[in-house]
Amino acid sequence: MSNELANVEQSLSQGYAEQALADAEAALTNRPDWPRAHMLAASAASRLGRVEEARRHLVICRDTLQHMPENVGAHMTIAGLYTAIEDFQDALEILEPLSKRVGDSPDVLDAIAVNMHQADRIEEAVGVYKKLLDLEPENLNIHHNICAALLAIGKAKQAATYASRWLKIAPGDTEALSFRAVALEEAGSFSAAAALMDFDKLVSAEVVEPPAGFGSIATFNTSLEIAILSHPDLKTPPEDSPHYHDPALRITDQILGPKTGPIADLESVIRKEVEAYYLKRSKPKNHPFVNARPQDYDLVAWAAVLDRQGNQDAHIHFDGHLSGCYYVRIPEEVSSDENGEAGVVAGGFEVGRPPPEFGCQREHRHRVIKPEEGMIVLFPSYMYHQTIPFESKQRRICVAFNVMPR
Repeated sequence: MSNELANVEQSLSQGYAEQALADAEAALTNRPDWPRAHMLAASAASRLGRVEEARRHLVICRDTLQHMPENVGAHMTIAGLYTAIEDFQDALEILEPLSKRVGDSPDVLDAIAVNMHQADRIEEAVGVYKKLLDLEPENLNIHHNICAALLAIGKAKQAATYASRWLKIAPGDTEALSFRAVALEEAGSFSAAAALMDFDKLVSAEVVEPPAGFGSIATFNTSLEIAILSHPDLKTPPEDSPHYHDPALRITDQILGPKTGPIADLESVIRKEVEAYYLKRSKPKNHPFVNARPQDYDLVAWAAVLDRQGNQDAHIHFDGHLSGCYYVRIPEEVSSDENGEAGVVAGGFEVGRPPPEFGCQREHRHRVIKPEEGMIVLFPSYMYHQTIPFESKQRRICVAFNVMPR
């Protein structure tokens, strides 16, 4: 590769898409039909959200594929760039003929299925996912995709079956349990769903005792608040981060680690509550969540500071077994006795309801917990959970955490 394109590659790898695009365009002034330069320019334009510009370069790239019909890598790269700009049908026009030429390549079939799924050709995508599972029966990503696809087209019973197969390969897998719980409920298998979504047994919400040396939970929380607000990692995430909410939200990275001080005291409180939770829920032994209890685990926690209104969409914690949240500071609008009288607990912690993108038709069982300062909420990581929208001029501070199996 020439030095010109080496610089483009380097800029792309370092996240400098604007510079990469400029350098690729400069290279094309002397060689306007340079396929590699067009491909890199399309990649840079895609990252910058310049869809029409990316398409212009991809037309040139696509023409070159006619001269290399068996080059799987080139076809996959160009198709992938079409996928990145959400031109799913264009991607499929490259991938489907390729599959006929090269046979059942798992990589090609996977790309076809994903693009079919995104192009709302979901029934066809399911057929390809099934073929892929015949080729790679232990590929967990394919299990995820087929469960999501089946739920999207209303075949919840089949989704539950595939989630069950997934659990045989990966017992206790958080995402598989989540899909199975949602699919069972959506399919009307309420007793089976209830075992996984037993809020009475599996969700805990209690105000804890203050750590030694603090006369009250309020005193402890004041000390903890000072430590969080002065934490060097506390910042607003970038807009492309999954943790981004709005400029009013600041979060830390892993906050645990200090050996002394209020954060160390909080870690001791959390570990004590986690062990008590597991001890109390050691049965039934045949429950997939109980069976998957980690014997060794890491505790990963991060603080979240919200300076005004907020909410968080329904999500799960993929890498956790048990998740939780400790509430340090709650706005008066959330803690007031009047909150919830109209039927909605603003700022409440809701567990159980799946996200709208699943397209579920039933009203799924769920529970809403009204948070209090000093409260720890614990729940299985596979349960979808969210914060109900609220508005306030007061600060909300909490520390979320996951029990991460080693």
